[in-house]
Amino acid sequence: NSVSDMLSNGLINIVLEAFNLLFIIIFMFMVDVQMALVVLCGVPVLAVFMFWIKNKQRKAWQAVSNKNSNLNAYLQENIVGARIAKIFNGLSKECRRTWNTAVRYSNLVWPGIDTISVFVRAAIFLFGLVIFGQGNKSLGTIVAISSYASYFWQPIMNLGNIFNNFINNIAYLERIFETIDEPV
Repeated sequence: NSVSDMLSNGLINIVLEAFNLLFIIIFMFMVDVQMALVVLCGVPVLAVFMFWIKNKQRKAWQAVSNKNSNLNAYLQENIVGARIAKIFNGLSKECRRTWNTAVRYSNLVWPGIDTISVFVRAAIFLFGLVIFGQGNKSLGTIVAISSYASYFWQPIMNLGNIFNNFINNIAYLERIFETIDEPV
């Protein structure tokens, strides 16, 4: 269900957010080319961040999937006696630990994007007032670009949420395919 939802709603949302980004970029370049380029300087930083976190998220969600499978299989096969309850408790703790790790990586995406956007907006004022300043940039232009930058990063945050969903679903799909490929 999660994969189906991601494919139907996620793809539509990706297209809509991409159009939002395109229009915002066009408006920023119409207002001021130099300042629009300052805003876009945050995109390579975002790409590096997302590339770094992608592998960690995928591995963490794979571990969650594996631990959940182990926990469920063990519970299914061994619902007898007190000794089993103790072992189940250990498996449950491992499952909870891996889930916390996966959630921690997933929850880094939004603050990471938000931090990059804050630095970009600070760079707008720094470049606009100090570096490009010398009478070239009006305060109105700087404020307008700052507002566009805020609008620019909102779809990126939404895409980050879709990305989180995608990574989570991929990890579970890999587990399903591993199970299907297991010899009888």
